[in-house]
Amino acid sequence: MKKPIIIICISLLAIMSVQAQRQNVWGKVLNQSNKVARTSESGEMIVTQPEGKVYKNLYSYAEGFYSMWGLIFDGKKDGVARDVVVANDGTVYIQNPMTFFPTNSWIKGHKTIGDTIAVELPQLIYVNDNDVNYYATRMNFEVVDGNNQYVKDSLSQTVKYVWRNDSLIKTENNVLIGMTNADGDWNGIGDLVSSSALCTYTNIAPSSTANAKKYIFSFNNGGREIFERMSEVVFEGNYVYVNNIDSDIPDAWVRGDIKGDKIIFNNAQFMGLFSSKHAYKWVMPADVSYNSQDGTTDYKSLPFVSFNYDSKTQSFSCPEHGFMANYGYRLIDLEMQVMMQPTFRLLVENIAKPKNPIFTGIQEMGGDTKRFIFSLDRYNERGSFMNSKNVYYNIYLNDKKYTFTPSVYPWLNAEITDIPIDFSDKTRYDFENHGSAHAIMIYDKATRIGVQAFYQDGDKRLVTDIVYSDGTTVSSINGITDVVTGETFYTDLSGRRVVKLTKGIYIKSVRMADGTIKSEKIIVQ
Repeated sequence: MKKPIIIICISLLAIMSVQAQRQNVWGKVLNQSNKVARTSESGEMIVTQPEGKVYKNLYSYAEGFYSMWGLIFDGKKDGVARDVVVANDGTVYIQNPMTFFPTNSWIKGHKTIGDTIAVELPQLIYVNDNDVNYYATRMNFEVVDGNNQYVKDSLSQTVKYVWRNDSLIKTENNVLIGMTNADGDWNGIGDLVSSSALCTYTNIAPSSTANAKKYIFSFNNGGREIFERMSEVVFEGNYVYVNNIDSDIPDAWVRGDIKGDKIIFNNAQFMGLFSSKHAYKWVMPADVSYNSQDGTTDYKSLPFVSFNYDSKTQSFSCPEHGFMANYGYRLIDLEMQVMMQPTFRLLVENIAKPKNPIFTGIQEMGGDTKRFIFSLDRYNERGSFMNSKNVYYNIYLNDKKYTFTPSVYPWLNAEITDIPIDFSDKTRYDFENHGSAHAIMIYDKATRIGVQAFYQDGDKRLVTDIVYSDGTTVSSINGITDVVTGETFYTDLSGRRVVKLTKGIYIKSVRMADGTIKSEKIIVQ
């Protein structure tokens, strides 16, 4: 007998306003952690791209279910990127059959009559960390003991798609292709409606970026904190183009219409593919409001947003409303990002070394794993906003500069030592970046962790001190990485050089071969 469980369902309406959750009664669910699929020891699961004609990153839409916080939600998903491979023998391979839970695995079907594709299930698509196998399974809706439930179809395990005009459409919208264990018990994930087609959208870009100017893009995320990052702006005829509105796709452009002392940004605009999330991004005019009666925050898309434009300074700002970066355009995704009350002002840079990083804390995550938290100011020592394309930082484990490798961070495509200040990942969230705040997951054993920022000015690096988690600071030489060796010197606590030491407390400093200065406190008796 199936044991009932309460499942909360949420629907995001087509008007693109995030609504309150509604509660429905469903059936038993087996919870498991949402992680990328790994290879099954039995070799049944297809995890490498099959041979054949590849239809890359088809634009997909789905309606179905997903699991989160031990609960199940119904929802819609727009803008998902999915690959399809058609082999020479007529076999059709479909990547990530669970739209709400990308497994990086494939199911296969075969052509039957006309353009129909028959997929015989169950097929293994995922193995979790507890070595539990999960399968794509045909499921039907039933009421069990008075509760809503999806159960394995005992009469048929064939799910059909139509492959027509380079588009893949699932038939039978009342049939769920669900994710189950070997016994057929549902874990709350699956697709009822699924369609994929060639992506025909393009980002609207200026005809030339030769005259692009650097701007400071300021905004809030619906709260009081102000965030700033660099944007490039191009004025071209009656249009203005701005980039880095969506930090996931920083080189994509958003176009506005210049109308006198106003700049109008209209409708949802296509940004492009965000590959680490297998999804297409859009930027749209938006509004955020707080409903004090319900205690909820409402997010809504708008048909346009209007900026006040000063043609003399070429600055423009929106005192209310703003932008939303979103997955897809049909509905608001739970992982959208908002940029409210945005302003754009010209960047006049006075180049100098960055301010020292500030160590915030370390969170012990179990074993040797730590979450290292620090902040990096976007303004340099002269109070000038920095060109973020020239600002990087290094991480030190103990006294050695650390290189992040794909063997430890599998989502990386290559090794990385110099980390751009805007860098973040949304696969495992090993690198987080929220304005000046940063957090990094460290998996190697380290007694202390340090961070050093630098500004790459041509062939010269303007570097900060190395700030360690144990309170130690290792100084650079005038903020420049010139190579000087061999000198030891002493200063008192006020920083004055001391030639002859007497009784007291001093700072002993040694210039290292790489141009840094390593300091320690000493006591002379």
